[in-house]
Amino acid sequence: MSIFTKIDQRMLHDVLDIRAKVEEEGTGVSLPQEKRVTISYVLGKVSFINVPKVWERGSNVEGKVRAVYHNNTPVCDAPVYLFTGQMWQPRSLQNLTTDSNGVASFSFSTDNFDQDIQLHASLTPTVGNQQYKTAYYDRGFHTLSMSQPSSPDIKTISSLEVQKKDKSLPCDAEEDVSVNYTIVGESPGSVDVIYLSKVEVASKNKCAI
Repeated sequence: MSIFTKIDQRMLHDVLDIRAKVEEEGTGVSLPQEKRVTISYVLGKVSFINVPKVWERGSNVEGKVRAVYHNNTPVCDAPVYLFTGQMWQPRSLQNLTTDSNGVASFSFSTDNFDQDIQLHASLTPTVGNQQYKTAYYDRGFHTLSMSQPSSPDIKTISSLEVQKKDKSLPCDAEEDVSVNYTIVGESPGSVDVIYLSKVEVASKNKCAI
């Protein structure tokens, strides 16, 4: 692929048109095939996981980010930079480091916020536009809506989300599953959560769920 960096890139489109033909020896029967492959400059990406969608005054926001390469393998022991604010004017919030699963946890106070919180996560210490046809890592984005009293004129932002696991669930074993919920306008307290299970036919090397 290095040949594409040795000539004027403006002369090329970011696609490969591949054509092949297989001919059966002795019969002369042939089978042609064509396929278009897109050239990607994305080396990997950062995404937010287990982050609430709503925040309340005086609370602490907790969550995680996960960094993976283009083949979905984890980016281990790598710095991840957490920003807040508008994309064109971000403010550094925290510097994190991923573990062996490419995951890093974060927590911050909301005392200095008074509106929706926009979070950005990046594998580079600066946030800006990507240069033309250069390799890069996709940044992660997440918005936390500020909790407001319930009103007929305001769309509800209550939510309930099952938190993802950092690893695959083992077969024939018990596993704790956490549910992150926010009920806007209600006093803090316990709630009853009803869960439904989905049964699927087990395939090779997989368990029925």
